[in-house]
Amino acid sequence: MKAQFLSFLFFFGINADYTLVRQTYLKAVNSEADALQLEKLTQAQAAADAVIQAYYGSALALKAKFSYNPYNKVVYVRSGSAQLNAAVNKFPQHTEIRFLRYSVEYNTPSMVGISLHLAEDKAFILSHPPMRAHALFQSIKGFMLQTSGLSEAEKKQINAW
Repeated sequence: MKAQFLSFLFFFGINADYTLVRQTYLKAVNSEADALQLEKLTQAQAAADAVIQAYYGSALALKAKFSYNPYNKVVYVRSGSAQLNAAVNKFPQHTEIRFLRYSVEYNTPSMVGISLHLAEDKAFILSHPPMRAHALFQSIKGFMLQTSGLSEAEKKQINAW
């Protein structure tokens, strides 16, 4: 009974962390303060949890967005990309992780040289859509629909989610 209770607390504790991380991520896209907060929330747990690692990588990439120094921009986005790639390697069948990597690579200029998985991640997301109950379902769907390079068939597929 005690083990079940501890499992219950562990499960809901992780979900609470994911909820806060996801909420912070959505705000961090447009806020430097929230990008820094996302980095703080995820840095300590990044090595132990692939989803948190993907958010940590996204936080580093977002720091590049808000940096004025070109050298720092490249360092942040490459560090973020390395974290995202490691998260995908740990859990390649996770749509949320693939989406985070796709969104970072999509928004990074090609001259930086990290946008190597766009086609692979897009194909994965299209073939493994997030569940409607997923906290980021609407965000993922909206982002995918606004990206360029989708065929009409792919747009219809996403709209049918």
